[in-house]
Amino acid sequence: MGLKLAERVAANPSTGSATARPEDIFLAWLFWLPKNADLLEAASREIQRIDSRAIDAEGPQQLKALFMALIENLRGGRAY
Repeated sequence: MGLKLAERVAANPSTGSATARPEDIFLAWLFWLPKNADLLEAASREIQRIDSRAIDAEGPQQLKALFMALIENLRGGRAY
């Protein structure tokens, strides 16, 4: 029986910090989602959250690209 995500985050102070890699944030988000979550809807909401903050930094834009790639993959390769 492993640690739940929230316990792992609490045990690792670097998780969720400003130095967290977009890939790590994306994976944590995927593990956090409920089992029956609508991935298309959830990823679209995250893109909207990133866009609403109007941050043009490399990290958030890379994270947005990961969400966009997920959406494209789920739609069978069609563009976002």
